[in-house]
Amino acid sequence: MGEEVGFPTQGELIRFAFRFSGVLPEKQDASLARGVTRNNVRRAIDRLALDDGKLEENFERLLRTLSELVSEHVEWPPVRQALGDVLGNLLEEYQTLLSTEGTFLSKRETVRWLIRDRWTSQVATTLARSAAQWHPSVFLPLRPAGDTWFLPDFDGTGVVWPMRKALDWLYETAGVSRTQFHYPGRDADESDPQRRRDLENAENWASGRSLPSAPALRHSLQQALADRPEVLAALNDPSKLQCVQAVLFLARGSTAVWQAIVTAYGTEFAAQVRHLFLRQWRLLMNEMAKVERQIARDARAQGVAPDHPDLRGDVFQEWAVRIRYRSDRAQQELQGHINATGRFPAEDVLQQLAVDHGEFPVEFLTHSHRLGSLHECPPHFAEAFGEWERLRQVDSHSLEDVEAFAARLRAKGLAEILCWMPPWLRFIRAYRAGDHEQAWISIGQAYESARYRAGRPQYEIVNQFVEMAAKRGDAAAFRRGVHWARYIGLQIRWIRDAPLTRKNLQFAMEILGRASYGV
Repeated sequence: MGEEVGFPTQGELIRFAFRFSGVLPEKQDASLARGVTRNNVRRAIDRLALDDGKLEENFERLLRTLSELVSEHVEWPPVRQALGDVLGNLLEEYQTLLSTEGTFLSKRETVRWLIRDRWTSQVATTLARSAAQWHPSVFLPLRPAGDTWFLPDFDGTGVVWPMRKALDWLYETAGVSRTQFHYPGRDADESDPQRRRDLENAENWASGRSLPSAPALRHSLQQALADRPEVLAALNDPSKLQCVQAVLFLARGSTAVWQAIVTAYGTEFAAQVRHLFLRQWRLLMNEMAKVERQIARDARAQGVAPDHPDLRGDVFQEWAVRIRYRSDRAQQELQGHINATGRFPAEDVLQQLAVDHGEFPVEFLTHSHRLGSLHECPPHFAEAFGEWERLRQVDSHSLEDVEAFAARLRAKGLAEILCWMPPWLRFIRAYRAGDHEQAWISIGQAYESARYRAGRPQYEIVNQFVEMAAKRGDAAAFRRGVHWARYIGLQIRWIRDAPLTRKNLQFAMEILGRASYGV
């Protein structure tokens, strides 16, 4: 990604998801889901990354494809569901951010902020809640010990990646060495080039020098089981084998994510994110332990098993209500303190908040402040918003004040960050003057500039773009704006949540083509 200001596109995020999952190997693999070809998927990802075509439909199709491919490698249902929950919640939060929050950062720095201040907490919370829907003995009964096996370890001597932890655990569970797992009989036979490559690959995977695709990793496990069925009998039980496959898939994906973070932002930042994740994860595990104790009590009282789905669902729903209430109360007290004192609470106040409302809600609310801001707001940024808001209200058809404002943005280094403001102001003046030709040119510029940048103002900009497309009879532009709105969760006048059928689109276009709205 370059230095262009804005959020990454959803197509880019999907590309990352495919890359980190490893389900699309470099070459076509026979294990790919039926009807799926590597090149077709890559072309679909590229089109989506360019925001080309029916965005929501293409996006959902790619998500289904990703889910199908992941299911080829993660057969254990609880883990498969958890992965789907994590990805779905991340994308849902991301769509909300696109339509509500702007950014003044480059894509690279916006992703850095997303990782630390949004996605880390989101992943921890979603994964913990998804896992806890299952009884602890069911979610992933066969896995490495401890609660950090799926995280890298950073120390002065280097990094221990999750892939190495998972492979070492696999060999220990199987009761053989790495060599005997991948190259059985090596001492007696040194002439098998395929087994030699299998062993070299495993050594590279463990060291972090390379990562296998998901099909290659699964093939390596299956090959070892085929070579030594009597020695590896402990892994041949179907449920145990599915757990092993899930562990390896999770470790591979986690390693890919963390290596990308280290490459982009350095080891120090990655270690900070790991610390944040682990702290929140352990607080969540404490919460989940309380929920399990409540489930056990209710199960005894009702005479049902503690893994009864209705019972677990009811108790977790009660917990969700309580945690929301505690978070709201903590947020109110925190904001009240800031309003009264003009500063963020000291540590003793935060500790009392944690006593009153729980450690996790307070940690979730305060971690960004504790860590400190990653970026300073650009000078004159707030001032520019204030001036833009004033110019919106000016009842004038003159462009002189708009051009003067655009010149001030350039002089203050804000022209790229707030590039959607001047054309939108030009649109307002042209629309009021009845100059639909100039209004169309200006709203088109504002529409293109605001995407992935402007946040909440996009609601008006996109609706005005769609309205002007309707007035011009430009059906292609009209559909493009409507699909973009649906893609990021915005509603369009006269369509709202209605299906995007030809009839509904035509009806809305006819109405908007005649309507006139105050701007």
